[in-house]
Amino acid sequence: MTVTDRERDRDREAAEDALVSVRGLEKYYESNQGLVDRLLGNVRRVKAVDGVSFDIPAGQTMGLVGESGCGKTTLGETLLKLHDATAGEIYYDGRPITDLSDGQFRPMREQMQMIFQDPHSNLDSRMVIGDIITEPMNVLDVGDRADREARAKELLDQVGLDRSYYDRYPHEFSGGQRQRVGIARALSVDPDFVVCDEPVSALDVSVQAQILELLDDLQDEYGLTYLFISHDLSVVRYICDRLAVMYLGKIVEIGESEDVFENPQHPYTRALLSAVPDPDPAVDRDRIFLEGAPPSPENPPEGCRFQTRCPEKIGPVCEEAPPEFYDIEDGHHSACYLHDEAVDESRSEADDE
Repeated sequence: MTVTDRERDRDREAAEDALVSVRGLEKYYESNQGLVDRLLGNVRRVKAVDGVSFDIPAGQTMGLVGESGCGKTTLGETLLKLHDATAGEIYYDGRPITDLSDGQFRPMREQMQMIFQDPHSNLDSRMVIGDIITEPMNVLDVGDRADREARAKELLDQVGLDRSYYDRYPHEFSGGQRQRVGIARALSVDPDFVVCDEPVSALDVSVQAQILELLDDLQDEYGLTYLFISHDLSVVRYICDRLAVMYLGKIVEIGESEDVFENPQHPYTRALLSAVPDPDPAVDRDRIFLEGAPPSPENPPEGCRFQTRCPEKIGPVCEEAPPEFYDIEDGHHSACYLHDEAVDESRSEADDE
């Protein structure tokens, strides 16, 4: 069944209680065009994020997963207004922030920070660790010089690094240590919400576990709210309370993390989960192989975005219009016609004929 008015009321209540809420968010980019297109006024747009909605309750972690290029990082950066949204609404603690100017949004940057993916490229090699950590405090005019230095050294302790590292350069550290510096930098202005953009994907497996445990401990200590972007479903299951699955700019399934893992409802989610390695070699997992590559976000298919690769495609209905979100159980939704009762009835009638 589709999402009912009662469920929409429940969603509105959830949005009021959430720290971060997104409604119909879009982020389009104009693609590079040739001379003829420019002369004719033809505008081609890359639909990086296309009509996304979700809520992140305070103190929880929302996981965002999907293949490379599906729009995960763009979504995270748009939430922090590193990009201007094309359409839709972003609410922070109940306040609409989508249309705030840079000047109006500047004070809120203390509350919203980001941990970047690559620990080797996101730290300025010309700056010492102390200057890297204190830079956000300098930019946002938080405390005086002595306060900033004290805060930076305190954070070095909290992320598991020695205070003596304050005057060293990034090239002197391992990838895991650099990522700890990146975490300290994000926390330097005492934010409430942190976008973690694949924070462990560039690290060794043993180091990944250490960083995930650190993020978990910091969340408990500071009451942080995370958007955790990843392509590694094993990592997401460990750290996330809720999970959103993204495909070609759209959310196709969302729900409590364990609900999605134990009862995946969208064919794309099932394909992703089938690829997760099992530590028990005796387990015979039925791998779902998807044919072809994702379509271009500049020219996505009509109807369901996944229909060109879907192993469970129903028929023409999948090509005609995008599916609505269907309610699987409390808070668990899937955007797939497999859950449409009317479509199921028409298929049964066709089979009978």
